[in-house]
Amino acid sequence: MKRIAFVLLVVASAVSAAACAYRMTPVPVAGSGESMKRLAGSWRGDYETVPPGRGGSIVFRLAAGSDTAYGDVMMSSSAPSVGWQSGVKPATPARLPLLLAITFVRVTGGGVEGRLDSYLDPDIGDRVTTRFRGAFANDSTIRGTFATRDMWDQVVRRGTWSVVRTEARGDVPR
Repeated sequence: MKRIAFVLLVVASAVSAAACAYRMTPVPVAGSGESMKRLAGSWRGDYETVPPGRGGSIVFRLAAGSDTAYGDVMMSSSAPSVGWQSGVKPATPARLPLLLAITFVRVTGGGVEGRLDSYLDPDIGDRVTTRFRGAFANDSTIRGTFATRDMWDQVVRRGTWSVVRTEARGDVPR
């Protein structure tokens, strides 16, 4: 019994340390001064593929006056994998959940667009890229769409996303 308690304590400590060490990915942001002011703040939301089957969470923070934000997307699945389109199982398939990095955001007066870092898609076994676009529904909500493409530029997945402002536009924690 003491050994089990010790193992649980070690695992809990490791998880806690990893959570404390997590830092969101730096994201370059481009746009006019007024557009950047509109995007400043902390945002949280989610995304879902159409048809449903995959989704996840979105976290994004931009401090007022900064041209670098911090954010990530956590991919999860609400349905079993549909298999690899190529018919060949990759040597090291990705496992869900999967943390994806936002690599670039451009903001205009009416919305945002950007992309995620490429990643190995767990369903098709190929490297894919995702681009997103969204519009301000109001000062505290952005809604949009995304498309994920394979290395041959074929769309393999589409979906919708939305985020809401959770902290004011002033200085936000990283």
